[in-house]
Amino acid sequence: MPEPALLDIAGMLEELRLGPLTVDIVAGPGGEGHALQIELEGPAPAPRLARFTELLTFVDAVIGKFHDSDTTVRLTARGRAPHGVPVLVVATFDERQDADVVARINAELGRAIARKDVAGLLTRLAELQTTAHA
Repeated sequence: MPEPALLDIAGMLEELRLGPLTVDIVAGPGGEGHALQIELEGPAPAPRLARFTELLTFVDAVIGKFHDSDTTVRLTARGRAPHGVPVLVVATFDERQDADVVARINAELGRAIARKDVAGLLTRLAELQTTAHA
């Protein structure tokens, strides 16, 4: 059974209107406890992803695809809520439509993790995507 804090965070997300998004409760890091997984849906997710920097402390992130031929890139940012609850925030970017964002992720992700500045990278992605879609 999920911890009450997970359900509180899920409710808070609904109030903040960060959607469209899907919220799931998944196994926690190392199979211990539970974590909240938030998948941002719809176009231009970077600005909404950056808003999570106000709510979470991000510790790392990973980029990946389901298949090599897939043009959809998934950025999963891993963080913790104020009460220590682990949270995964997933945003997808199309390599063709969001080529500049994907290139920035590929260029800066390792450095952002090493410098413990995942939040800064998410903010830069938001600025880039906001400018591109303006």
